[in-house]
Amino acid sequence: MIKELTTQDYIKLENELGAQTYSPLDLVIERAEGVWLWDVEGRKYLDCTSAYSSVNLGHCHPELLKVFVEQAGKVTQVSRALRNTKMPVLFEKLTKLTGINNVLPMNTG
Repeated sequence: MIKELTTQDYIKLENELGAQTYSPLDLVIERAEGVWLWDVEGRKYLDCTSAYSSVNLGHCHPELLKVFVEQAGKVTQVSRALRNTKMPVLFEKLTKLTGINNVLPMNTG
């Protein structure tokens, strides 16, 4: 049986084995729902980090989970070197919504 790890166990492993390119807080989040996070010791936190989609939609939003699972059953990701059925439709919606001519999808740090 595998021993359950504590916050310090996880932090030690990450510090020893991970590339040190980022300095996260010493919290190890095990699950999240809505605006709430729970660490491996069961402590509850209000997520005020405004990270990615959680700022707008909350963690584990039921409608998002539904479409994630549906899409994962088809294809999870393809390189931009290949075309897919979702990107052109998104471009059309975004250009109509914003009035811009072109869309450049990207993420940044």
